[in-house]
Amino acid sequence: MAPSSGRLARAARNQSNLVFRGVVARVRDGGAGLTAQVHGRADELRDGVVLVYPFGFDAYPIAADGSTGPEGVVIQLEGNSRVMLPPMDRRHRAKSGVTAPDEAALYTSKTRITIKANGDIEIVSPGKITATAPGGTEFDTPLLKVTGDILDSTASGNTRTVRGGREVYDVHNHDENDNGGPTDVPNQTMG
Repeated sequence: MAPSSGRLARAARNQSNLVFRGVVARVRDGGAGLTAQVHGRADELRDGVVLVYPFGFDAYPIAADGSTGPEGVVIQLEGNSRVMLPPMDRRHRAKSGVTAPDEAALYTSKTRITIKANGDIEIVSPGKITATAPGGTEFDTPLLKVTGDILDSTASGNTRTVRGGREVYDVHNHDENDNGGPTDVPNQTMG
């Protein structure tokens, strides 16, 4: 005996409530994790949706402005609990730097780290990049280019940059050992 069309429609409706696409309307930080209000079908607002991320990754999405915002797959679990798989945000996706197959990125609305297909890694930030490594930092590279200046030994109070050190060297003089007079400035500058 074939099931009635009413039972099929009800089963389909129940199934569609288990997994659906949602848009993040608001995010709350509960300390142990983020929960969100999520717009579902027909702008139905679901509250307390847990945002889940793989171990080692975290994100605090920017809530929707109007109907556009972070979107992801929402899964209904036992009872009334729901989780949203990591949402993506079309508003900022174009800023990721990913332009070809075999590329990946970590990005926000302003900053990105892009791993390019040719092996290059691009870091773009409008702010400061801070690395804390008490064990040291090593660069195994044949050439390190810096477009600005370098300031080292700041913990000991140094305020002279590498460029400033070159400027002092290039015009310095000192007493000679043989006649006690000052030397001329160096004939080879570091300039």
